[in-house]
Amino acid sequence: MMALALFPEREIFLQAGHFTIRWYGLLYLLAFLLAWWWLPKLSKYRGLKLSADGWLSVVTWGMGGVLVGGRLGYVLLYDVRYFMERPIEIFYLWQGGMASHGGFIGVGIAMWIVSKRLNISLLSLLDVLAVPAALGLAAGRLGNVINQEIFINETWGMLAVIKDLAVGGITYWYLQRAGAAKMGKVLGVFLITYSLLRFGIEYGREQPLGLWWGLYVGQWYTVPLLVIGGWLVYRAGASNEKTYGE
Repeated sequence: MMALALFPEREIFLQAGHFTIRWYGLLYLLAFLLAWWWLPKLSKYRGLKLSADGWLSVVTWGMGGVLVGGRLGYVLLYDVRYFMERPIEIFYLWQGGMASHGGFIGVGIAMWIVSKRLNISLLSLLDVLAVPAALGLAAGRLGNVINQEIFINETWGMLAVIKDLAVGGITYWYLQRAGAAKMGKVLGVFLITYSLLRFGIEYGREQPLGLWWGLYVGQWYTVPLLVIGGWLVYRAGASNEKTYGE
């Protein structure tokens, strides 16, 4: 009889023979399911009207963007030499190793493609996607805490989880408050909030790459997000472009 074990190891949720469900993968799955359920409800704030199949397409493309972008981001930004010597391990997602900055790029490209396919505004879509994206980031950080990785101790790891929950809460509040604000402004608020809080959390992360010009590498990686977020907020304030509600 196949042995069924719940929590056989810290990083494993369930194991049945060779079949294994890891906490990291389970948390990502729950985040994607939450996005699938919540996005149609958030869409009213940006006037997006998609069918159930349309939202499934958004989530599916988003999932691909997170996995491909996050993994390639980790490979290229943090450990490219290691993976050049062991390229097959790029595909070993169960070993961990995802970069949120790469995930942002991957999701951005994926949403650009799906917005063209569905003939909807990219910035409007990203405005509503920012809320579940923050919760997805929190789920990933919780996986790091469970696996006892990345952070110097569990306190810093839980602060990182709280940081992403705070980003999600602030973004959700602003999405509701903004009403028919210019498209892209909510996304800008998300990027600014995330980059500033992420900058501080870097002090509690393990830093194998050390300092570069007085800052950790991860802190430098937040700078483009801050610049893009600031530009989106400025653009929304200065632009004469009409919103969906005007």
